[in-house]
Amino acid sequence: MDGLSWAPDERRLATCSADWNVRVWDLTGTDRPRVLTGHDKRVRAVAWAPDGRRLASCSDDRTVRIWAADDDQCEVIGVHRDGVTSLAWLSDGRQIVTGSADGTARVWADHVDLDALTTVARTGVFRGHTDAERRARLLPVDADS
Repeated sequence: MDGLSWAPDERRLATCSADWNVRVWDLTGTDRPRVLTGHDKRVRAVAWAPDGRRLASCSDDRTVRIWAADDDQCEVIGVHRDGVTSLAWLSDGRQIVTGSADGTARVWADHVDLDALTTVARTGVFRGHTDAERRARLLPVDADS
């Protein structure tokens, strides 16, 4: 086992290990943990959000994931250039800081808003040229050619 984290209610324990899985142990009586699958390599760390409704994990597969406490689905919120070795929630419960073998520490939002990213990409990257930009980039046409 590589990492573990107690839920704020102290009734659940999350663990992670080299088998690529995260396990959530309900300490109120169930004998088998819930197994969360999704990482493609060793999971290095887990951490419960301050509200206890979400769980974050990081892995040698370079991803940072968020899991709902009562669901087996996850969302990838960040990707490093190398394995992610550590993570912690900030006290606001809306951001996660991670450390990686790539030598960086990064802060991630707890949710990726794909609609907002698409809007930014369409308006910022793939926007049309203004009239001034078109004039500046057009080559003069030789009428004799």
